[in-house]
Amino acid sequence: TNVPVTLSGFNFQPGATVSIGGAGVSATSVVVVDPNQITATFNISAAATTGTHSVTVSTGTGTSAAQSFIVTVSVSARPTLISLTPNGAIRGATVNVTLQGTNFTTPLTVTVQSSGVSVSNVAVVNSTTITATFRVGSTTTRRSHNTTVTTGAGTSNVLSFTVQ
Repeated sequence: TNVPVTLSGFNFQPGATVSIGGAGVSATSVVVVDPNQITATFNISAAATTGTHSVTVSTGTGTSAAQSFIVTVSVSARPTLISLTPNGAIRGATVNVTLQGTNFTTPLTVTVQSSGVSVSNVAVVNSTTITATFRVGSTTTRRSHNTTVTTGAGTSNVLSFTVQ
């Protein structure tokens, strides 16, 4: 993630550098706008340490007192289901199902609410596509069965998988 930042202070000089303490955060595109302002871009890697990072500005005449920059964990969005393809099967069938939606992250679980439909070979292709194998038992009740996706952010809306 790249965050544009404006630093305010005194006696900034051309060639000033911005240093950030802690792992996973760096400063690029540092521009001394005037003696009282610097703009920069803080690059926050996925592996950045969460919490407070110290930020200092160094010029030819010294280094500023440290100021705080806080890195927080982003809140993941709950998954949503848009479609199941195919959205049904006959008793005794094994089908490869593609689940389309949003916010698919690993680890995740695909659940069909029926003791007669088992799910295996679940693979997250990308944030909008999952593939899985649904095995329908030979005595599974012929009806619609609720299907959901669960990630660390929560459980999706329900779509029906129909056993015929």
